[in-house]
Amino acid sequence: MKKHQCCILFLILLLAVNAWGVGISNIEFYQADWYDGDGVLQVSSSSWGRMDFDLDPDASSIYYLNVAAAQSTASASWIVQNMPLFSADIGSVADRLSVDFDIKELGISVGDALGSINMTYSISASVLASIPVGGASVYSVSSIDYLMAGGTKGDNSFGDVGSPAGHKATEEVAKTDVIQHKNVPGVQEGNKRCLAGALARSMGWLNVEYKAGSAKTAQDFYNDLRAKDVGSQTGDAKVTSYEDDIKEKDKQLQSLHVSETKIGDLDNRLGAIEGVKEDSTTDLIEWLKKELKTEDVELDYGRHIVTITGFYKQGGKTFVKFRDDEKQGDDTKGDTTEKEAELYKEMDKYYFRVKDSGSSFQVKALISESFIPEPASMILLGLGLVMGAVKALLRKQG
Repeated sequence: MKKHQCCILFLILLLAVNAWGVGISNIEFYQADWYDGDGVLQVSSSSWGRMDFDLDPDASSIYYLNVAAAQSTASASWIVQNMPLFSADIGSVADRLSVDFDIKELGISVGDALGSINMTYSISASVLASIPVGGASVYSVSSIDYLMAGGTKGDNSFGDVGSPAGHKATEEVAKTDVIQHKNVPGVQEGNKRCLAGALARSMGWLNVEYKAGSAKTAQDFYNDLRAKDVGSQTGDAKVTSYEDDIKEKDKQLQSLHVSETKIGDLDNRLGAIEGVKEDSTTDLIEWLKKELKTEDVELDYGRHIVTITGFYKQGGKTFVKFRDDEKQGDDTKGDTTEKEAELYKEMDKYYFRVKDSGSSFQVKALISESFIPEPASMILLGLGLVMGAVKALLRKQG
């Protein structure tokens, strides 16, 4: 009898382990200080909070992260609501993720340092309808430098950064509503060189994803782009136009026989670029959904440009995942996490990451590349299709 009971207990424990195959660790919290393109502090101790963590995903199921937090003994606020933790069969190779939250929700005014945070979280197989409860742990909150202006061409002024939208959702995510790129590499950028960095991440992903055969890393591609002055602007020895920069990326990818470059010019800021197509699609969300299935995408919101790594729908909201190097010029920090942002439309404009300030985060342009096999590969593909048709015909006749 005792042996039978032990077997039952072991089976229960085994099922519990298998049902709970997800976890987070190495949690860190930050509060952003915002600087302009000249490195001058503009907003100290802003409302932009950030939570970073390592993810150990479940093999095949999506789980949901909920975070409640407070300062000192104040009542807890629900700062992260039902953020999906993608399963390993979906997810990025990046195991460190980042999510924004609004520090004002904790009763902290802009200009006041948070210092520390009392936090509790839950991970569940379905979305929660109420704030998670339980014993809270105390975490220190470090400052982090964010750059507004100077990253891309055309707008180097500092604008209202508002507050982050963070992640607030109430419905579950279907796998069919998820597009996720794997193996998008990190790139450490020089100061105000996010354009070259975003392009290089995409080049690195295309090279690996489509087995283009280059031995170069994404960082090598970045170095090549910078050697051609990609991302250069006022004050540099040589200044290139945005059109020059996109053309140089296209040229380098063409040498690998892997790319056809397209742009989505939502703000009508780009001129004609030889050999580069302009997509006339004005629905940004549908454009991303179409392009990301097979192609890389960079998103430019005027003062910064990022590499989009994923896209998903959650209820009536659209979210994107992305990589960037917010600590530009510091090779010990920066492009270490895959971040996420809500993408929404207001009137006829699309906005990225914020909830109460539009102009500073208005999407201006998108760049994508599609895979073009080498002629030899196309011939082999054609022969394979012909042989398959012949075999099918012979089977039918037989």
